[in-house]
Amino acid sequence: MRNPLFPHSGWLGCIVALFVLISAPVPHLAAERDPATGDANAEWSRWLPDPDTVTIRTVTREGRTRAHVTVMAPSSNHHIRDWGRPGLRVDAKSIVYHGPGLPVVTPREHTYDLGHLRPGDYRFTFACWGKDIKTHRFHVPRPPDDDGEPAWSRWLPRRDAVTIRVETRDGHARAHVTVMAPSSNHKVRDWGRPGLEVDAKTVLLHGPGLPVLTPREHTYDLGQFRPGDYRFVFRCWGQTVQVQEFTIPGPEPSPGPRPEPSPGDLTRNGCVGMEDFIHVLENWGLVDKDTGETIGHSHLMDVLTHWGSGC
Repeated sequence: MRNPLFPHSGWLGCIVALFVLISAPVPHLAAERDPATGDANAEWSRWLPDPDTVTIRTVTREGRTRAHVTVMAPSSNHHIRDWGRPGLRVDAKSIVYHGPGLPVVTPREHTYDLGHLRPGDYRFTFACWGKDIKTHRFHVPRPPDDDGEPAWSRWLPRRDAVTIRVETRDGHARAHVTVMAPSSNHKVRDWGRPGLEVDAKTVLLHGPGLPVLTPREHTYDLGQFRPGDYRFVFRCWGQTVQVQEFTIPGPEPSPGPRPEPSPGDLTRNGCVGMEDFIHVLENWGLVDKDTGETIGHSHLMDVLTHWGSGC
C-alpha cells in the first residue's frame, strides 16, 4: 500500500542507497600513513605492480652497466614515488592516488646506473615496498683484447638446435656435431677435447652481424672401443645440451672347420662332386697335396668303384 504522506518513498529509498554506495570509500591495498606529513588520512596508498607489467633491460657499454626498468601502470593515478637507490637490488615505492584520474595504461620508466661490474653473470632484482617483483639475469662481457678481438658473452644453444651423428667402423667411433647458430655472431669458440663427454665454449660476439641461421660443425675422433653401448654427451659451459647413444657391434662369428663329407654328400644327382672328391682323397692320403699326383692306383680304383664313376 502506498504511503499517502510519501507517495514516492520507494524511488527515494533507491536513490539514497545508490548515493551511499557511491560515497563509500573504495578499499585500497594497505592504506599507509604519509611519512612526510604524518597524515593518517593521506590521499594515497601502497600499490604492488604485477610482475607481467614490469620489463627490465640491461646494457653494458664502455665497461659501465645500466638497468632500464619500465612499469606499465594501469592508470594515471599509479605512480612510482621513489625508485630507490641504484644497485643489483632496488626497492621502489609504488603508490596509487585516491582521486580523479584516467583509466589508461601509463608507462613509468627509470634507469639505474649499476657502475663498473667485472665480467661475469649477475642478477638484477626490482622490488616494491620490500617485496621482490621481478628478477633479470644478465652477463657482463669481458673487454676487447689488445689484438682487436670484439667483446663477447656466453651463449647457450637450445637443445633442438644441436644434432649429433655417431659413425662407427671396425670398433672406431667419430661424432659429428652440428650447432645451428641463430646469427652470424653466434660462434663456437672452443669445441673442447674429444671424448665421450665434451665441453664446448659457445659465445656471442657483440658487434655487427647477420640474423641468419648459421651451421657450426665439428667432428670428434672418439677412438677405438670394445663392443658395447655408449653415450656421447655434448656440453656448453658445463651444462648438458644434447646426448646421443650409440653401439659398437661385436665381431661377426667366424665359419667353423669344413666338415668331412660323407659318401652320401659326395654324390649329387648320381655324380661325384669333383671338389669334395679331391678333398677326401687328400685327407685319406690318396693324393699328394704338393704335387697333386695320386698315390696307389689300386686304392683309387677301389674308391671309384665304391662311390660310382665321376662326372
